[in-house]
Amino acid sequence: MQVSVMNMAGDVVEKVELPTSIFAAKVNNGLMHQALVRQLANARVGTHKTKGRSEIARTTAKMYRQKGTGNARHGSRRAPIFVGGGVAHGTTPRDYSKKMPRKMRRAALRSALTVKASNGDIIVLDKIEMDAPKTKEIAALVNRLAGNNSALIVVPGENLNVERSAHNLVSVKAIRAAYVNIRDLLGHDKVVMTLDSLNVISGILATDKIYMPEEDVASEEEVMDAKATEEDVAEVVEALKEAEAAVAEVEEAAEPTEEKAPDEPDDLKKIEGIGPKIASVLGEAGITTFAQLATMSVDEIKATLEGKVRIAIVETWAEQATLAADGKWDELETLQDELQGGRRA
Repeated sequence: MQVSVMNMAGDVVEKVELPTSIFAAKVNNGLMHQALVRQLANARVGTHKTKGRSEIARTTAKMYRQKGTGNARHGSRRAPIFVGGGVAHGTTPRDYSKKMPRKMRRAALRSALTVKASNGDIIVLDKIEMDAPKTKEIAALVNRLAGNNSALIVVPGENLNVERSAHNLVSVKAIRAAYVNIRDLLGHDKVVMTLDSLNVISGILATDKIYMPEEDVASEEEVMDAKATEEDVAEVVEALKEAEAAVAEVEEAAEPTEEKAPDEPDDLKKIEGIGPKIASVLGEAGITTFAQLATMSVDEIKATLEGKVRIAIVETWAEQATLAADGKWDELETLQDELQGGRRA
């Protein structure tokens, strides 16, 4: 859709193509209504408050005696039926705000701009420049462009001269392009915007992503220069893999080894039936490891202990020592549980 671009004098200087995704979108009346209701609701402060009968500061004495007066019976002067009493079902502070997804809000704006464009209510200027705030000048400009209709002037950014000039006009409002909203679009007959404002609106509504100002966005050349090629990505991935392998080697080398020193004896007291005294006697006999104990027969063990300590049940010591020497601690624990429970012959 093409529209004429005019200058402040009202003369056509060029033509511009309006983005079809914004100014020729599908119109959704229900969505526009929902967005408008949300905006109006969010503008409500919700600080209204009335006092109920429990909040009124009045006497708690009974008005008059219960019987004998001929009047209706009453007990409190704070009742809602009396002047100065509380309010029945009065208002209380509440939150009127409504939530609406960003995609739906922007779709509503696109619908409103489409309606304005289809009705010929979009007026595009090349620029709006004012040396000082002058209400007369902005009124004359709006009269030249929009006639007697109400107008919404959209400026690309901060423009205090234009904003202050339109502040005293009832039917004219000036807002920044980033603040375009459904209430102002539907509340004014004409929308007057500059080419820069059109670019800002296109940047916001052309996508549902968060819009960033132009000065904060890298140029296309900068993006292309910074974009990595597939070869660069492959090199980076390979370097990361090598670094991970190096780190793993360092960590593995730093981990303490679980292997025992050659001269470090095993703890024979882990064998069920061997206490400190028996372990000491076995150590004096040169039996200090599980492997040594595992190779001994029952008779050899008894012969080693005979005359030195009270001989215990040694039939399972070799089996336990074998499991301990092989590092099968779970099986050793299961075997010892059975021995303690008396479930093993």
